[in-house]
Amino acid sequence: MSSVQGNVGPLIYGSVTQEQVTAMMGRFKELGISQVLPEYALATLNDFTYHACTQAGVAITVALGTVVTGFCLSNAPGSGRVLIPLQSLVDPTTAPAGIAKMGWGYSYHASTLVTHTTPLVVRAGLMGALAAADPKHGLADSSATVPATQVALRPILGGPVATGSISDANTPDNWNGSVVLMPGGSLSTFVLTTAISAMISMSWLSLPL
Repeated sequence: MSSVQGNVGPLIYGSVTQEQVTAMMGRFKELGISQVLPEYALATLNDFTYHACTQAGVAITVALGTVVTGFCLSNAPGSGRVLIPLQSLVDPTTAPAGIAKMGWGYSYHASTLVTHTTPLVVRAGLMGALAAADPKHGLADSSATVPATQVALRPILGGPVATGSISDANTPDNWNGSVVLMPGGSLSTFVLTTAISAMISMSWLSLPL
């Protein structure tokens, strides 16, 4: 197929060096893309990816409310950033008495902060020393109180279904930009009815608002 070339300017989230690049376009003016690096490599090299993980199995809150245990990602009011979840992993560490269906809840308040009862260390994906990231890039907790009652946002697939069994059928949850946390928003885990513990992690982008 014949192709033409055209110039494009540097993009904010483009190449690491931000130099001008040459775009390759097809006969229908579609942009040709070459996959050189893994999916999130450029975002990480530009210092936009962040991570947090519980350091052990944590009991997940039963039902929706304001008290959260398990995992909570929050974007503080006034942060000047948006947080875009990339991937979350929930790995059960206990067997429940019955079916333990888990999910993610959402809470929002424009001015009231989340109470960070048991903070987790948020780390940049661009790893050097394992220091905590600047809080403006998002805060994570294994126990917290959110300022407004959560609403169910999406289920977490898989999970143990009977006493004595732990299933590893929980697949990575790829959010694919379907949720953008504005300042004041938070995402938290919950269980519908049956208590369970899990090791939980999340990766996200932090971008200027």
